[in-house]
Amino acid sequence: MIAMKRLLYRYILFILLSMMILPTVGQETDFPERPRPPRIVNDFAGVLNSNEQQQLEQKLVEFNRQTSTQIAVVTLNDLRGYAISDYAVRLAHHWGIGQEEKDNGILILVSPENRDVFIATGYGVEGAVPDATTQQIVSNELIPNFEQRNYYKGLDEATTVLFDLTRGEYTAEEYNRQSGGKKGSQAPFPIAILFLLAIIFG
Repeated sequence: MIAMKRLLYRYILFILLSMMILPTVGQETDFPERPRPPRIVNDFAGVLNSNEQQQLEQKLVEFNRQTSTQIAVVTLNDLRGYAISDYAVRLAHHWGIGQEEKDNGILILVSPENRDVFIATGYGVEGAVPDATTQQIVSNELIPNFEQRNYYKGLDEATTVLFDLTRGEYTAEEYNRQSGGKKGSQAPFPIAILFLLAIIFG
């Protein structure tokens, strides 16, 4: 009788552990493994040519070396059913973008097939680059260039703004004021983004 109870307890424990582990395993497979050796620019969607990838990679690697702030770029079509904001944050943590103790990573995620783009920032850089400012960068630097099918120029300009903000060249408030007259800033952000994305990827 005691042996049966022990067997039953072990069986229940096995089931409980399986229920805890399996969802985690499933979530892990939702994200691509970071290439080895690691790269900062990962164009899974194929919107950049090899020369553009190399130039952007060198630019971001040098910035990372100088400042310790890591800005990564990923283009990816399949978001596995996640909202792009959720996927970007999870992918940044899964890959360990930025320094763990400083949480100073930034991920620009572009999903052409889903007609979406998002900039995820770690807590360590949110003071210099708040959410409202990342939205302005998407609207002002990325969208107008993506509209012209110039993904490299958009990413190049957006990363330059992120460099300046994190280095303290100007504040988020100053950037928002300076970019007030740029294309895409006249309409409320959510409406402008949805409208322009429909044009870009339609």
